[in-house]
Amino acid sequence: MAGVIEAVGDNVRRFSVGDEVYAEVDAGSFAEYTVAQAKRLAHKPSRISFGEAAAVPIAATTALQGVRDVAKIKRATRCSSTERPAESAPSPCSWLRPGGPK
Repeated sequence: MAGVIEAVGDNVRRFSVGDEVYAEVDAGSFAEYTVAQAKRLAHKPSRISFGEAAAVPIAATTALQGVRDVAKIKRATRCSSTERPAESAPSPCSWLRPGGPK
C-alpha cells in the first residue's frame, strides 16, 4: 500500500501526519484507510508515484524469494548490486544481511 499518513500513535517518532509512505500490510491495502505498524513503513521517494511505491513491497518479496528460495543464496554469500536503491528503499543486498534490511 502507499498513501499519506492521517494520524500517528503517541510513540511514533519517524513519521508525521502528511508524510507520504509505503508499506506491506497484513490487510487493507486496497482500502481507503488502513493501519500499519511504523516499523513496516518507509517514506515514499518523491520521484515515484503512489502506484509505483505500492508495488515495492511485493517486488522486494518476489526478489527475496528468487534469491533465497530459488537460487539458494545464503546470508554469508558476498553480494554486490548495480541497482541504486530509492531514497528510502533498502538495497537489494541488504536482504541477505542477518536480520534483513535496516
